[in-house]
Amino acid sequence: MKNLLQSFFWGIIAAGMALVLQIFSIILFPDLNNSNFLQKHLVFVMLLFVFWEEGVKYLIALFKIISYSFSPKYILLNSIFAGMGFATIETIILWQKELSENFFPSNADLTGVILIHILTFALIGQGLLLFKKKSSFWKSLLIIIPPIILHLTYNLCVIYFSQIHFISLARLSIITILTLLNITYFAIIANKSFTQ
Repeated sequence: MKNLLQSFFWGIIAAGMALVLQIFSIILFPDLNNSNFLQKHLVFVMLLFVFWEEGVKYLIALFKIISYSFSPKYILLNSIFAGMGFATIETIILWQKELSENFFPSNADLTGVILIHILTFALIGQGLLLFKKKSSFWKSLLIIIPPIILHLTYNLCVIYFSQIHFISLARLSIITILTLLNITYFAIIANKSFTQ
């Protein structure tokens, strides 16, 4: 239980670190907060922010979550709890936006935010175990690229698709892909552990 709580709080710390990096990016490049720039370069800005989030998750998983995990099952559980911590901060930020800008996120928005962060953190944690025998650079790419692509795709679907049914289908598709990747990673890891 102690390790799960520590993982949860490391998820909170990861969200805080990602937020600081995003704010620092805006301070260094004020155009990132300019609506005209955003209209022309939204994908780049979203990619940068998603990269910060997933990059920090990777570092926290690499240096903290793995050390709390004694088996593949615990890597998954600790990563899920870290994702819950990360999602908690994202949800608080959404609620603050609701209060300050009269932006009212739906239950689907909140559920999506929670699931995307839990599932990407779990994918990264399991990826660290799955790809541990690869070289450091390639291992990092194999681990971090799928969560970045899926998280970015999810965010862009929410922004670009205005038809509510299509948004729901897109969200559900991305969450399903993340879930299936997590199940696949876990099955491969469990099989490797069992055969060794």
